[in-house]
Order: sequence, then C-alpha cells, then structure tokens
Amino acid sequence: MKQNNLLVLAGLLLIGFFTFYYAFQSNVGNIASFWDRVATVSNIDSSQVALPLISTNDNTPRIAYWWGKVNQHVDSQGFWRSDPDGTSGANLDKFAYCKKWYPNTLGLRDYKVETITAWKRAAEYEQSDYIRVVTSIECVQDSVVVPPPVVQNPPAIYINASPNPSPYGGVVVLNWNVSNATACLASNGWTGNKNINGGSQSIANMNAATTFVLSCTGPGGSSSSSVYVPVNQPVVEKIKPAITLTAFPNPAPHGGITNLSWDVSDADSCTASNGWTGNKNANGGFQVIGNIKTNTTFVMTCTGPGGSSTASVPVVVNAPVVQQSQPTVSIIASPNPAQYGGIVDLNWNVTNATSCTASNGWTGGKNPNGGSQSIGNMTAATTFILTCTGPGGTSSSSVYVPVNQPVVQNPPVVNNNPNIVISPVTNTQATCPVFTKYLKKGSPSNDRNEVLLWQAFLNKYEGFNLALDGSYGGKTEIAIRAFQTKYREYILIPWGISEATGYTYKTTRAYANFLLGCPEGGFFLDNGTYVNFK
Repeated sequence: MKQNNLLVLAGLLLIGFFTFYYAFQSNVGNIASFWDRVATVSNIDSSQVALPLISTNDNTPRIAYWWGKVNQHVDSQGFWRSDPDGTSGANLDKFAYCKKWYPNTLGLRDYKVETITAWKRAAEYEQSDYIRVVTSIECVQDSVVVPPPVVQNPPAIYINASPNPSPYGGVVVLNWNVSNATACLASNGWTGNKNINGGSQSIANMNAATTFVLSCTGPGGSSSSSVYVPVNQPVVEKIKPAITLTAFPNPAPHGGITNLSWDVSDADSCTASNGWTGNKNANGGFQVIGNIKTNTTFVMTCTGPGGSSTASVPVVVNAPVVQQSQPTVSIIASPNPAQYGGIVDLNWNVTNATSCTASNGWTGGKNPNGGSQSIGNMTAATTFILTCTGPGGTSSSSVYVPVNQPVVQNPPVVNNNPNIVISPVTNTQATCPVFTKYLKKGSPSNDRNEVLLWQAFLNKYEGFNLALDGSYGGKTEIAIRAFQTKYREYILIPWGISEATGYTYKTTRAYANFLLGCPEGGFFLDNGTYVNFK
C-alpha cells in the first residue's frame, strides 16, 4: 500500500512538471509584455498590478466572486476567465452561476484560497485588470455534496456624533447602528449596555475632548467602533474695567476736606486726573482731598485686558460760612412788683433775630426788633419769657414779676354777739364759730344742721325768705352766691376771682362768722394769700 502511494505521488509530480512547462511556453509572450501593461493599469486595489493570465494547472470546475467586479470561472485548461457578459457577483447566487458554466453542478463547497490576476470592473470591461486573493468555490459535479460552512460575520458597528466638534459645556448626540450583535457595551466617555440594533443618546456638559467607544459581541465575534469628539474651548470675553468713584462729604465745606473712595475690577492700572493726580491702586482705595475751595470733578481712568474705562465724581463746595452773631434779648417789666389785680407793662429789645416767641405768662409771636405789651389782672407772681431765633442761633431772656398781695380791710361788724343766732334745729342760741363745714349744692355729704344755720342766717341778715328745710337746693345756692358777690372784696378777691362759686369754703365761712362777731383769726388760702378778718 505504501509503495502504491509513492507511485501515485511520483506520477503527479511528473504530470505537474509537464503542465508547468507547457504553461510557461504558452505564456512567454504574455510575460514579455507584462511590464508594458503595468504603465497603463489604473484604479489598482491593494497597490498591486494585475498579472498576465497564467494557467492554474487545475481545471476543477469552480467560480470566484468579488463584489463590484466581473465574476470569474475556470476554463478546461485551468485559466481563470472573466464572464464575457460582464455579470458581477451581486447579480447571481453562487449555485446559479456554477450551473451557468458547469450545468452538471450538484452542489457547492469552498475550494481553496487563490490569487486571481484578471479581475475587471463591469464599467471598465476589456480595460484595466485587478488582482485579489479570494477563496474559490467548487462547483461539485458528483453526487456527494458537502454543504459549505456557515460563515458568521462579526458585528458591524457605525457610530457618529453631532455636533462634532461640540460647543464647550454643550450637548452632543451620539447615534449608532449595529448588525450581527447580541450585546453592546459603551465605554470611555459613556457607559452601560446599549441597544444592539442602534439608537441615540445625548451627552451633556461637554467640556473636554472625548472618544466614545461602542463594543458589540455576536455569533461572528466582537467588534468595536468609536467616535472622537473634540470640544471647542469657551471664548473668554475680555471685560473693560468697572470703576465706582464716590466722594464724601458732598457738598464739601469751603476750605474743608472730601474723602474719595473707589472700587475697581478687571483693571491692571489706574490713573487720577482733574483735581488729583498720580497712579492709584487698581483694586480700589481711599484718599483724602484737603483744602477744597472750588467745585471740582475728580476723574479716574483704569486700563485692563478688555480696554480702558473712565469714571468721575463732581464735588460741590459750599460757599464760605459767615459767622453770625446770636440774638441778644432783654426784657423789663413795670411796675415791678405789680399790684394785686393791676397791670404790668413788658418792654423788650432784640438784635440779630428773625423771630421771637413769648411763653410762661404770655404767648404768641413777638416783634423780633423789640416792642411792648401790657399784661392786666396780675393776681400771682409770674416769670415772663421771650425766646428769639436768628442766623446765629437762639437766645432767651425773662423777667420775674411778683404781685403785692391785697390789703384786706377790716369789715364792719354786723353783730358781735353771736347769741342772736337761734339754731332752727335745737331752737337754742348758736356758739362760735357758727359755720364750720363745706357745703355745695346737691352734695350727698352736706351737713343738714349746717345748711339750716345758713338758711336762718341768710333770712335774718341778708333779707332772704328761704325754707328752713336743711336742703342745699337751688334757692339756697342763689342766696349764697348773692352773699359772696356782696362781699366779694373779702370773700372772692383774695382768691384772685370775681365770680361767686355758690359753695361755702374758707373765706365764705370765715367772713360770715366775722359778721356774727366770731372772728377765726388769720389763715392762709390755697394760693398763699394770708387773710385775717379782725
């Protein structure tokens, strides 16, 4: 058996040698003209020039496809031939194409990897040749058909980004299409599982260049695709300096000071002018300007990467202050002291005043140049004040006017024997002092016996006809008022009043007792007046 195999191998080698020799002799002319054809070849793939037709020394029925090129088949002498009708691999399936040249074809199978030198494009038929290494397909003639292996293609991935480049801080949208994949995973700028058929995703806040990678796996293996997205850097706008310049106080006093302060941003240098000079702090500062006497506009100019800016502040200077004198005020009263119930004349002199006001005994605005005024019915000591105001300020002056108390004359004694008064209550003679209690019309605290004594007194000595009922009613009040008015000099004037009150108080009781010959001795009234009926 081994010897038979060696004989077969030797025979095959011998056949191969003669076949090569024959092919070489048949194609000497083609080989000689090969280099002449190189210069005319165009659109050559893989940077190679097509070779002249050379027999493969293998006439096994087979075909070859190259998409976009005219299909190839092997002739009976083992040469690859282009389809004369320009049929390309995209127009027929493999089985149908085999039967076109080999009608007895029963099946297909991959044959071997071969270099074919005479590929032609349909549009350039009979012109340029192309070269490509492909796996040829055998058109099987016997009844044993071996199905070709199922070739699984790896995933095909397409990914792009829009916009690309991305604006700084903006959003970029990634779009991808995938085939032949069962899983896809994002990395290097995005993450997570992605749709195996395709999709889109927005990526926000793009601030650096990023390569987005998509890796997919399928029955045919794994593939990756990526898209690089650069990012346009933000345009930094150069801002002109911002200056705030202020002055205080403003207006400024004549010959005084004003304080200049400034705040600055986006500046490298600042210069002062128009009232002050020199370079100033470009971040802000403070400066005192002294002895300012005229209105001045202070100017500051600052320069930075964004250009120059100017700010100013006008400072108004007040007119010089003329020292004004305070008002002078003098006031006198005549007579001083004043007589009780009498009149006093006030006289005043004023300088440097624009207005004057009276208070504390007199009221109202008074002549700021001076004047006089009479004050009547002086019954109590009084301080009269005059206050005047002018450009130089305010001044006041006053005059104190005491009042001489009235001289109470001894009244005539009506009867110095109080025993003539008979009490209506006890029907006996009254004793001194007869009247001792305070009475007032309608008061619940009135003493009935005291009222009866007054009613009896007023009937007997003042001529009234009062009912002796002990009630301090309207008629009794009228009689008391008449009594007070009749003797006003002794009862009312010491109080500084002229109208009767209708109630029995100190001077009313004391004077009635005095008339009955029951003097009480001296005593002081509530206003400080001393009274002594004797």
